Parts: sequence; C-alpha cells; structure tokens
Amino acid sequence: PSLPGLCRVYGYVYGIDGRPIEGARIEARLPDGVNGASILIVAPFAVETGSDASGYFFVDLIPSAELQPVATDYEITISASGRTLYRKRVTVPSQATLWLVP
Repeated sequence: PSLPGLCRVYGYVYGIDGRPIEGARIEARLPDGVNGASILIVAPFAVETGSDASGYFFVDLIPSAELQPVATDYEITISASGRTLYRKRVTVPSQATLWLVP
C-alpha cells in the first residue's frame, strides 16, 4: 500500500468471453456514513479507481478493525458499461493485501 497501516484491496475484472475489462469503475465506501479510526475522523466519501488493460485494479483502505464501530465493513462495487457487475460488503483485514474474490 501507499501508506503504512493500509490494506491494498485488489482484483481482476474479466468478461464472460475471458477477456479483461479495461476501465471498469471500482468504488469502496463506508455505507454507514462517517466513521472514526483511532484519533481520526474518516469521511464517508467513496474511493474510486478503474481497472487497467489487464483488468487489474487496487484501492488502499484502512483496515476494518481500525474503524469505529469496530469491524465496520466496506461496500465494494464494480461496474462497467453502466451496469453493476459486483457488489459486496467486505471486511478489510489488518494485513498488507486482500485479493478480492467473489
């Protein structure tokens, strides 16, 4: 991750034809609104990124265990061509990386 203490959540987006989807929109947000982390106030604004030519994407997030209330889940949404491909609530672990799989 870009900063110590964050977890890099990453994955790949592919179509049913087995080809990577470039430019898919990946959004991570705290669906329950404003939250805290230690002595910080964490804004509820979504973090967004896109997939590259190989379908790869990543987003660096504060681990769920660090959020208040404890173990707050993120909602991860992946969309392309105006359609939602994936939506799931995810607990981000206190580790360097998390491979996002269905």
